[in-house]
Amino acid sequence: SGVPSRAVAGLVADNGRWRRHAWAEAWLDGRWTPVDPTLGVVPSNAAYLRLLEDAPADPMILIPLASRLAPTALTRQAIP
Repeated sequence: SGVPSRAVAGLVADNGRWRRHAWAEAWLDGRWTPVDPTLGVVPSNAAYLRLLEDAPADPMILIPLASRLAPTALTRQAIP
């Protein structure tokens, strides 16, 4: 279709846990817009945390980085 795109990889929040995942970004309206054809999310939302641009298709390379940056479970601070 002629729309510039790139592969990205990172973490996605899923049922209270962080999961390694890869998705795409497309150049739309003058900015990179995240789209996830795998999960059917267009555009992607705040549940996505991009860690790598132009990433390889295998998000397994994120294991060392993701284990240092994100807990295995999502937590929410109590609001006083």
